[in-house]
Parts: sequence; C-alpha cells; structure tokens
Amino acid sequence: MAPLLPARASRSRTFLRRAVIALAIGHGALHLIGVVKAIAPAAVPQLREPVGPPAAAAWSTAALLCVAGGVLLARRDPRWWAAAAAGALLSQGLVVVRWSDTWAATAPNAVLLLAAGCGWARDGRLGLRARFARRVEQVAPPADGRAVVDRDLAHLPLPVQRYLRRVGVVGAAHVHTMDARLRGQIRADAAKPWMPFTARQVNTFTAAPSRFFLLDATMAGVPVDVLHEYTGHAARMRGRLASVVPLFDARGRELTRSETVTLFNDMCVLAPATLVDAAVSWHTLDDRHVRATWSTGGEAITAELVFDADGDLVDFASDDRMRASADGRTFTRLPWSTPLSRFRGIRGLRLPTYGEARWRTPDGDLVYLEIEIVDVRYNVDHRAVVGAGGEITLKQPTVAH
Repeated sequence: MAPLLPARASRSRTFLRRAVIALAIGHGALHLIGVVKAIAPAAVPQLREPVGPPAAAAWSTAALLCVAGGVLLARRDPRWWAAAAAGALLSQGLVVVRWSDTWAATAPNAVLLLAAGCGWARDGRLGLRARFARRVEQVAPPADGRAVVDRDLAHLPLPVQRYLRRVGVVGAAHVHTMDARLRGQIRADAAKPWMPFTARQVNTFTAAPSRFFLLDATMAGVPVDVLHEYTGHAARMRGRLASVVPLFDARGRELTRSETVTLFNDMCVLAPATLVDAAVSWHTLDDRHVRATWSTGGEAITAELVFDADGDLVDFASDDRMRASADGRTFTRLPWSTPLSRFRGIRGLRLPTYGEARWRTPDGDLVYLEIEIVDVRYNVDHRAVVGAGGEITLKQPTVAH
C-alpha cells in the first residue's frame, strides 16, 4: 500500500540530517589542513603561523571528533551529538588561538554546536524519546499463552461477536500488550497547515492499563516531539519544538478522561482481542450500532461503535473526550469520532489501516488527524536485555500472532 502522505515529512528530516552529516564530516576534514601545515609548512600558506606537533595533534583530534559525529549520525547512533559537540568545541579553541587565520570557522562550529545541542535534547537522557524508551523497556506481558476460543465471545453483543470473528481473534492469543507503528498528518485547526508525522505507540491492557505514544512531527520543516503518557490512571501530554522549546505540558482530570477514551479506542481498533476480557458494559442499539461503557481508574467513559454490513468496525464516537487548547491548559468537551477504512491483514488480523479523528465543532466537523497503521505487534516483551558486549536487545514475544 502506498504511504498516506507524500514523503515531505521524511524529506524534510532527511535533508536536515544529511546537511548536518555533510557539515560535520566536511568541517572535520578541513582540520587536516593543520596537520599538513605541521608536516609541510610551505603547502599551506593560508596559515601564517607554524604548527607544532602538539597543535597538529589537536587539529587531528578535532578532525576525528567532527567526522565521528557525522558518521555516527549517518549510522543513526543517538550518541553522535557528544562527538560532534566535542569536536566543535575543540575546533573553536583552535580558532581562538589562531583567530586571524581561522576566524571563519566560527560559523560552522556554531552551527554544529547548535545541531549537537538539538541532538542532545532529542536523544539525551532528558529528552522525550529517552523517557519513552525508559517507559517502554519495562513493558512485559503476563505469562499467559491462552488462545481466544469461541465461547469467550458469548457474553458480548452479537455485532461485537461478529466483528471479533471477522477480525480473526478466535484462535489468536489473548492480548496483554501492543506495539504499533503509525504515520500520518495532524493539525491544530482548519486554519493551520498539516504537520506530517511518524509515531510509535506501546500499550498495556491490565487492571492498571498504560499507553505511551511518541509522535515525531514536522512543523514548517522544524521537528516537533510529542509524548503522551497514560499510566497509574493519570495522563500527561508534552510537546517540544526542535526537541528543546516547550510547546505545551498538559495534565489533569480532563486530559486523563480524554486519554481514557483514546485508550478504549485503541482497544477497539488496534487490539480488538482485548474486548474479550475488558470491563465493558454493553448495550445493543441495533445490528450495526453498540454503545459501550468502559470503567477504569475511577473513570467511566462511553462510546458508540458503528459496524458495516460485513461486520467491520467503521466508526467510533464518544462525547467524553475533550479538545485541548494549543498550550494544553484548557479543555473543551466536543463530540469526537474516528471513521475507519482500508481493511487488510496485519499479523494475521483484519484491521483498518486508515483512520481519521474528528471534532464536531459549532462550525462543523473538523478533521484534525489522518493516520495510517503501518504495523501492530502483540504481547511483546519490551524489557531490555544487555548483552556481554553492551548491546541492547528485546526479549522475544511471549506470544506472536
């Protein structure tokens, strides 16, 4: 299936990444001029002062550090920024010592330091990605390899039973954790431009469920990080521009209730096998409409599930979700829905691969999210295992669909 979006999101991020790689490697290579000056002084008349062995060693070290930063970034190693920053700082020290000959190198050093700072904010321990990784690496499913059998569906309304059978949950494992890869575009309102994104989401479905959602968006060519956390029956949502500038930091009862709706939507759409075990109160409206009330953590949220003639879930609607303001400080209750389409097989289950999220505003419906489901895995043990060489891997799935 073709991507939902043109490659503008990836193109923008790829361009920035390649520009930094080129700067780091190219700038590092230029430092070899100092080494050449030490070996053959007449070959580099641009450097008027002689370069002795200690200075040549410093020039070569700066070159190696800058080049290492570029190579590590090319290899997508999250530690690239440390080498690049060290190389730029050492380089600038050499510039200060030989200012009259090398002052022009201040500009690339400043740019490289800025990029390294953004890299540290993005991939360093205080970044949202690092927090997401720490959360996820503790996720492990219970040691339960039971498969869903037909009688497990007997307590569910007939439209839900038909849906779960059509999805293919009978014969598959009971679902306790979920790891999804997503992509799409999002906007604040109809007057704002779309921001393309990729995302990764990890959920647990237990008595105390959790949801960790990391979104990597692009706004006017600048990266935006957004992290949703729902754990301990409390939610928090943070966004940062270029991984550094805070955009919003939302939390509180309104957000928690809204994220509870989102978590139930995940269960219905991305992990429908969880409906077999969930504490849901069902009310059949007709053969294509069911009202569900899900209770968890002191919250009881209600949604209406809409099915088509074939039994596919084609919409999910709730009045219990709230629209956050741009700064995440205020919330407005609005009807919310997620129309679904483009069903296909993913890891043995029939799932929708395209969806929208809509607010019903006084001015009409606002589609603020278009999303494509790329992949979903279930019951993955995310606990990190550190090998003898220091490499980090994940345990194998307890149960694979």
